[in-house]
Amino acid sequence: MKANGERAETKGRGRAAVRHWAHYANPPWKAKDRDRVTVLLSVVEPRKNLFVSAFLKRLGINHLDLGNFDHEDMMVGRQYCAPNLCNPVYFMTGRILRTLDGIRSRTGWSKAEVVDRYVFVCPSGPCSPCRYGRYTEEYLRALNDAGYEGFRIITFSSDVFDMESAEDDAIQFDFQFRINLLAALVLADAVQTREMETRAREAEAGSTRAAVDRAERMIVETFRSRAWPLRMPGTLREVGRIFDEVPRREADVPRVFITGEIFANNSTGDTNYHLREFCMGQGFEVV
Repeated sequence: MKANGERAETKGRGRAAVRHWAHYANPPWKAKDRDRVTVLLSVVEPRKNLFVSAFLKRLGINHLDLGNFDHEDMMVGRQYCAPNLCNPVYFMTGRILRTLDGIRSRTGWSKAEVVDRYVFVCPSGPCSPCRYGRYTEEYLRALNDAGYEGFRIITFSSDVFDMESAEDDAIQFDFQFRINLLAALVLADAVQTREMETRAREAEAGSTRAAVDRAERMIVETFRSRAWPLRMPGTLREVGRIFDEVPRREADVPRVFITGEIFANNSTGDTNYHLREFCMGQGFEVV
């Protein structure tokens, strides 16, 4: 397979050409193209997607929520990626490819047109070999093999206080972006903590789910406002009252700690075999 950017050199008379590896082409996304390009959004689990989506909308960044993952995503990802990697790279690769194919099917665009109108934005940084640093290369390899040459993947540091961007980049990883991203992730985890603590003790089936739906709507509405730093404390107090009002049964419940790679302990659905939902359904408080 010949990679984008591969080049040949000949050293010495009669010697075979030396081919040097070069990364797949990953063009920058510049500010002049911002309004006509859509970001593919995925932040591991639906609630984080929901809250990040709220502030992206406020910042005027066009985006498409990739939604939750399913088994078919993993099967497509395994078809295109190297073997023996962690699940996240397979699920995410498959979700991206299936989304792009779905866009082509709905619009009738060519693959080149889809590449021109969409980008994927994700964190990247040092970790074990199969983690963030290698994920980007796997995404690009799969996309190239599937015919989406030149698709752009915009990476930023997984440390929100160590982000960099060029002056003419479409997304500026500035102080405003960092604080909004950090707030979205913390808010999602806070709601998740209250949900799991409450669900294990609910006296009426479904009452916690109803409280979560109300809480999410209130937080999203507040987070879309430019005055969210002033409004959010009041919103969170109201969210706390909503959870406190869920009818509870007095009982000591087992606490279960879920650990493992990022999809195992942070996601929902097929990515971890619905483990969190199963444990809560059995009356366990998931940590």
